[in-house]
Amino acid sequence: VQEGAERRDASAGTDHDDGLGKVGGQAEVIRGMEVDAGDAYFERGIAWFNLMKDEDACTDWSEGILIGNEMCKKMYDAECVQ
Repeated sequence: VQEGAERRDASAGTDHDDGLGKVGGQAEVIRGMEVDAGDAYFERGIAWFNLMKDEDACTDWSEGILIGNEMCKKMYDAECVQ
């Protein structure tokens, strides 16, 4: 006799943590990991920069500057200021 997988309530009101959180200038805890919005802008800027999408990188770094991220300011000053 085989047993099927345990069924779950799939209604619209299910209670689960999908790991998505808003990042708006303050740290959020997502699946046990603290995520800072400034760090997220910095890291995404680095990814854009590595893809040679300089304008997108500068946009993300400038957003990080607005919320006080020093690493974003350093990269913006080094790569975006002409």
